Amino acid sequence: VMLRRLCSDDCALDLAPGCPYLSLEPLTRLSHQNSVRVEGLVGDDLVDLSVIENPPPAQYSVWPFLEHGEHNIIAADGGSTKSFMAMALAVSYSYKLPVMPGTTTPLEAKPTLFLDYESSSTTQAWRRRQLLRGMGVAEQAGKIFYKKMYSPIQDASTELYDTIHSRGIGLVVIDSGSRAVGGETSTENMVIPYFNAVASWGVTILTIAHKAKDKESKGPAGVAQWWNQARNYWELVKDQTPGQNEVYLSCRHDKANDESLHNPLSFRLEFGEHIK
Repeated sequence: VMLRRLCSDDCALDLAPGCPYLSLEPLTRLSHQNSVRVEGLVGDDLVDLSVIENPPPAQYSVWPFLEHGEHNIIAADGGSTKSFMAMALAVSYSYKLPVMPGTTTPLEAKPTLFLDYESSSTTQAWRRRQLLRGMGVAEQAGKIFYKKMYSPIQDASTELYDTIHSRGIGLVVIDSGSRAVGGETSTENMVIPYFNAVASWGVTILTIAHKAKDKESKGPAGVAQWWNQARNYWELVKDQTPGQNEVYLSCRHDKANDESLHNPLSFRLEFGEHIK
């Protein structure tokens, strides 16, 4: 249990041994103003929905793949270039560029945080650079931040919250979901806390996941909560002839909570001097 005191100077709350609030577990963050709220355990402040003026329909950080402020999942078999697609979406969002034909970036560009369990900063920097060069766009600092991860997301949730809000991050990419829950993809006690943790950040989330081996199963490999908790879910299929520098990608939209399903989309990824 980690206690972080965020009280005002005149707050009388003393988090000393014997304090009744020490019994609240898991405890990650405390604030106090005549009462105590535990963020991530209780939730956000109460809202009267009638005071929200002109609420918009579903918005997209990158249409149609990333619904703004929601948890999006792209799943595929191993080796299907899903990590390339994740970086392409990150570049699209943070540079406000339609890297993938037919996509749009209607909202304000903000930085992306790429939480990576499977690759390295060098590899991801190369992918970003090649995509930008393929678009004829110069690199810019402060657009895409990278962090190599080793432990489950829940273990670093508070640290990541601070990073996200101190740097104005608008999109978090997590590659991949299986390692972000410590490999416990079939354990609800790990999967649901994962969704709760990333939801507390208040930004758009993209989780990269592996498809279930059972072709009849919906969603990524693991418990049904991967499918149930995702607000926007796409599956990716790769087609490539050995020895060729072209990859063909087919994207199928399987779940949308706030809009109708999108038509399937297909892309060609060309590896050469640049990636385009």
